[in-house]
Amino acid sequence: MNYIRKQLVKDLLLFNETTDKNFADHLHPDFKDHNQYTLGNKGHFIENLTSRSVYTKRNVKRIFQDGDYVFAHSEFTDDDEYIGFDVFRFQEDQIIEHWDNYQEKEPVNPSGRSMIDGTTEIEETQNSRANKLIVRSYITDVFFNENTYNILSYFNKNKYIQHNPKLSDDVRSVLDVLRRWAEHGKKTKYQAIHQILGEGNFVLAMSEGYHHYKHTSFYNLFRLENGKIAEHWDNLEHIVTSARRLNKYSKF
Repeated sequence: MNYIRKQLVKDLLLFNETTDKNFADHLHPDFKDHNQYTLGNKGHFIENLTSRSVYTKRNVKRIFQDGDYVFAHSEFTDDDEYIGFDVFRFQEDQIIEHWDNYQEKEPVNPSGRSMIDGTTEIEETQNSRANKLIVRSYITDVFFNENTYNILSYFNKNKYIQHNPKLSDDVRSVLDVLRRWAEHGKKTKYQAIHQILGEGNFVLAMSEGYHHYKHTSFYNLFRLENGKIAEHWDNLEHIVTSARRLNKYSKF
């Protein structure tokens, strides 16, 4: 079942490169899309996907499953270069719900890493639940409760890989950036964790808060190793007001 659901999602995202063009059959009649710029229904999701797929190239770098959820980390490689995450919820053999979060691609970070390169292999499948608890604790402790002095306890500082375009492999760069932003009145504040999904050593956290005074959706993907955060990818997307949304659903 895991392989089948992952393959369905991959085929859907790579619509213009796959031979199965009957993907609409895999979408539930009550399909709900949380993308802020769609009408939120099955018909518009299909229209948006097929119209874009004519000229869009996408690279699905990573794909995972947690129960009824499949989530993918991918990039658009056409003229509009974006990197982000798609999350799909299944009901039996059909997709019934979709969330996403995309950010414009930025240059490599101070350690020479891009927003999407890095490890892809899934390991530690027996530790999925424990790793999700570690990530929840990290975000709650450091970003909600602002106990930044605890940050080093979540990392093996000698084996850390960072893909955020503003940060380096030095864990202390996270503290430095947060401090600089706060000094300039551009504080980042997390307000809610909406979902923690994981498979083995990879965990995705979907959170909400404010970044530089703007209502923001934070998606953070972590790779853990022996109970410590070993690698990190993320992206941000501003949350539009309800008046500007094209559908009745929330971002989450």
